[in-house]
Amino acid sequence: WLAARVRRLRPDARIIVGGPQCFVEYEPEAIAADPNVDGVVIGEGEYSAVDLVKWYGNGAFGDPPPGTIVNRDGRAIHGGLRPLLRTLEGLALPDYTGLPMRKYTDTGRLPLFTSRGCVKSCVFCIEQVIWERFRYRSAAHVFAEIEAGVRQWGATRFEFNDSLFNG
Repeated sequence: WLAARVRRLRPDARIIVGGPQCFVEYEPEAIAADPNVDGVVIGEGEYSAVDLVKWYGNGAFGDPPPGTIVNRDGRAIHGGLRPLLRTLEGLALPDYTGLPMRKYTDTGRLPLFTSRGCVKSCVFCIEQVIWERFRYRSAAHVFAEIEAGVRQWGATRFEFNDSLFNG
């Protein structure tokens, strides 16, 4: 619904979708086949999304980058999978430049994650399937993000988006 609405309002815009429903364990090909969607970022998107934007910027020639699926004439074209990051320490801090922060901070709240995955392998849970292993950020890296959130973006609260915050 949202992709169709954006397409009507901005027919020239590239519509790229990502998030939990775009993991291979779900149906990212079905999302990519939607005529209103140009591309899908699969799994961890920090580098795949940047590569996909560059790929489009360079004319979208050849296969799409790893970790993405693109819609080419109604067909989902897979760029292959990208391995999970070995460590989360190299990830850049969020940059909210240009965003209307009052609409996004929900009274000063910003999202924050300290880890990905889980330390257990419960048979009923998809965490181990999606993330393969538990990875976490150092306290210094998390603190740097909190400090930037307060100083640069006016955050007064943080919402932890970890699957297992106490891992």
